[in-house]
Amino acid sequence: MKKTKYNQGDMLRYSNKIRESGRTQLCVITEVFTLPDDASLFYRVMWLGDETESFDGMVYHSSHLDNSTMYSVVMRGQ
Repeated sequence: MKKTKYNQGDMLRYSNKIRESGRTQLCVITEVFTLPDDASLFYRVMWLGDETESFDGMVYHSSHLDNSTMYSVVMRGQ
């Protein structure tokens, strides 16, 4: 199984300079998991801040975050 770039507890910064005029958002990886019928890895993410309340617990395929240049590590989880 391929190792993911991020781990549970990592805080990431999302920044889309083209679409959102340089605005950044923070999120925390709350879980790294696989599905029973799929060996692919997924992240469960909790977005931080008032504007993103509806995005708590969103799930992303690991390649979506791992391969994106719009995400960067702010802090590593322990």
